[in-house]
Amino acid sequence: MAALADLEVRYQVDRERLEAWTGPEAIKMRFTAQLEEHHQREREPYVQRLADLHHRTMIIMGLHDTRLIT
Repeated sequence: MAALADLEVRYQVDRERLEAWTGPEAIKMRFTAQLEEHHQREREPYVQRLADLHHRTMIIMGLHDTRLIT
């Protein structure tokens, strides 16, 4: 989760820098799109891993609850 949080902070900083940039709007839009694509590619493995961990946790909790009932 810390790696994902670091990614998000870097992305926010980069977006703020890009928004403050006074270059041509067309280039700014292209850079923004590239930044977004890069951000999504970078964060996907972390998001997938968190989803997997969540799923495993739910299975374990479900199994644990079943053992308590019997």
